[in-house]
Amino acid sequence: MVSVTTDGFVTNIPELEMKLQSIKVEEEKSLLQEYKHLRLELSGNPDGIELKHSGPGIISWTTRGQFSKESGIKATTGFQARGFTSEELESLFLETMKSPDKEIEYIQTSLRSALDLYRSGGHVTMVYKDQIFRLHYDNRREILEPNGLDESEIDTSSTLFDSKPVVDTLQCASMRSLSKIHKEKVYNRQSSVKSSNTYNDKLDLAVRNFVKGLLATPPKYNLSRDGMTYLEIIEFINRYKKTKMTVYSISKLKNRKQVFKVVPRTPETLAFVCYIKEKYPAFDESNFFSVG
Repeated sequence: MVSVTTDGFVTNIPELEMKLQSIKVEEEKSLLQEYKHLRLELSGNPDGIELKHSGPGIISWTTRGQFSKESGIKATTGFQARGFTSEELESLFLETMKSPDKEIEYIQTSLRSALDLYRSGGHVTMVYKDQIFRLHYDNRREILEPNGLDESEIDTSSTLFDSKPVVDTLQCASMRSLSKIHKEKVYNRQSSVKSSNTYNDKLDLAVRNFVKGLLATPPKYNLSRDGMTYLEIIEFINRYKKTKMTVYSISKLKNRKQVFKVVPRTPETLAFVCYIKEKYPAFDESNFFSVG
């Protein structure tokens, strides 16, 4: 049994309750038997374990990180999966696990916090922020590699192996400590920032998504750079709205692993799209905007 939480657990053991009942215990009654008796008294159902979902195959990376299109399991704590279909999530997670850094950049949406309202005043509005979601294995279990595994013949980045519990908490802590070394950020006075980028409003979100689409390979939304330099991209945006973007920030943005999120349709973002179409008449606004 893996990924044990208050919501349940994941297992590939068939008829688990029957097998647990067959285990002999020294006490007169086991905890499972006592629970089954209490449940029978309260609900009329004596089952100790209830099956929530069942299906072949599961992608599992942390205790609260599992996904299975076939069985309907979707536990993506830390990643806002709204707006994605099961097929899109399966493809996204599998492709990300094959990547060297196993990271997804996405735009997190939330409401302003009570502390921010208390300190700065204003109204309860949406906040848009760049976030990074990592699909790194959390090392709470030891992955079992088949005997005689030849990595030259099998793509281990896209193969899901079985696992077993670690020996003790010391081994688990050591494995998790080693796994974090490559994720530690090295401070650089010239380039390091204190936090991830936060957007002031939906227009800022639209501008950033437009730049991402322009820099993508191949470009998205029927865009084309046509030899435009980073400085020319900044000048094009600044003619419509002054921005803090720099040549360095655009270069950094291009090298990130990105997930393109749709932009809310508002008067401000619609006006910006009209400006884009002056230069790019074939701009695909249907994919740029969210439905409704």
